[in-house]
Amino acid sequence: MSISGYWFDPDSSTRREASLDIIEGGGYCLYIDAELTDKGQLSSLAVSDRLGDMPRRFTWPDDGLFETRDNDAVDVALSGSAHKGSRSLFLHRLESSWGWVVTALVVTVLFSYVGIRYGLPAASESIARSLPTSFNASVSAQALDALDRFIFEESETDDARQREVQTQFDELLLALPATDVDFTLHFRAMGGIANAMALPGGDVVVTDAFLDLIEHPQELDSVLLHEIGHVLEYHGMTQVIRSSALTVIVTLAFGDLSAVGDIAVGVPIFIMQNSYSQVAESEADDFAFARMQEMGKDPKYFADIILRMSEQEYIETEGNEESSYFSSHPDSQVRARKAFEASERMQGEN
Repeated sequence: MSISGYWFDPDSSTRREASLDIIEGGGYCLYIDAELTDKGQLSSLAVSDRLGDMPRRFTWPDDGLFETRDNDAVDVALSGSAHKGSRSLFLHRLESSWGWVVTALVVTVLFSYVGIRYGLPAASESIARSLPTSFNASVSAQALDALDRFIFEESETDDARQREVQTQFDELLLALPATDVDFTLHFRAMGGIANAMALPGGDVVVTDAFLDLIEHPQELDSVLLHEIGHVLEYHGMTQVIRSSALTVIVTLAFGDLSAVGDIAVGVPIFIMQNSYSQVAESEADDFAFARMQEMGKDPKYFADIILRMSEQEYIETEGNEESSYFSSHPDSQVRARKAFEASERMQGEN
C-alpha cells in the first residue's frame, strides 16, 4: 500500500513530494522525490491520532516528518499492523458514529444528573460533617459581619425582653444532648421583617418583628429548636458546599476559571438568602417536633407561629407569593399540618 504526502526534513520547513509504502510484516519504505530514502519497521515511527480531516503525521526518531491527508489509507495501514496507533482507530470509529455519539451524550447527561442529584448532596453532607467546628465558626462570623453591614439593623427590643428570650434559649440548650457547637443568640432588626435564621457555626439570629409575633413562650421554643436543628444537622454548610461545588462544575464546563475565586465571597451571600432545601426544612421541623415532645412541649405551637409568620409575610408582599420569604420553604399549611399531627401523637401517648 502506498500513501502519498509530503516530507519535511528535521532542519527545514521545505516540503517535498513523498510517498510511504507499507509492506507486509509491518515494514515501510519511504520515497522522497520518487527515490527510496529510508526503510524500516512501522513500529519505530510515531503516528498522530486521527482528528476529523486533519493531516496525519509520521514522525521519525530524528524528527523527520511525513505528512499526508489520506487518512483512510493510514487507518488501513495501521489496522493491519501491530503499531500502537492502531488502538486509536476504535475511538475514531466511535467518534464517527452518530449512534455512539448520541449514546455517549445520553450516558453523560444521565451520569451527570445522578451525580449532581444524589452523589453531590451526599458528598456535601459528608464534607460538612467532617469540617472542624472552628471552620464553621469562622464562616459564621464572616456571614454575620456581612449581614450586619448590609441587611441587619440594631435591635430595638428592650433589655428585659432580650434577657427573657436569652433565658429560654439557654434552657433549651441545657435540655439538649451535649455538643461541641458554641450556640450564640443574636437580636437584630430587619426592616420590619419577621425572621429567624441559623448560621453554620451556631449563631442564631431573631429579628424584632419575629419576637413581636410571639404570643406564647412555646412558639418561640419551637422556632429556636428548628434553627438549632439546622445547625446540628449541618444543613447550612452542606448547602454552601453543594452550591460552591456546582459553581466549580459549571465554571469548569464553560472554561471560565476566573469565577472560581468568587466562591468564598458567595458563602455569606448564600447564608443571607437562608434558602435551605425543602428537605432540610422538613428535617429541621422534625428535629424541633421530636425535641419538644421530649421536653413536654406541644408541637402545635410551631403550627401557630409558622402560620402567623406566613400570614404576616403574605400581607407585607401583598399576596405576591413569588417574592415571599416562604416561597423557598415547604408550604406553610403542610408544615403546620405536620406539627398538628405530631401534637396529636403526643397527646395520644399521654
